Amino acid sequence: MPTPPVPPGMTLPQFGKALWGVGDDDAVAQTTAITLEQLTNLGLTLALAELWREFYERECIRGRGLPTSRARADLLKRCTELLSG
Repeated sequence: MPTPPVPPGMTLPQFGKALWGVGDDDAVAQTTAITLEQLTNLGLTLALAELWREFYERECIRGRGLPTSRARADLLKRCTELLSG
């Protein structure tokens, strides 16, 4: 699966740093701290969050990037919950 797109006007490094930070510790912390307002300001849509969640879920299945991939998949699951209302 190719890397999903990022919100308009952002590069992949900008998006990653803004959403999950650096490493699994930052992503774990964001899972409980992220707000709908932050996601909206970031330009993350439900469709985009779902693409990224699927990407990281597949990375986990493939055994790539663990434990960071697992932390990011969990964070993106939380994002989809927030964006779903």
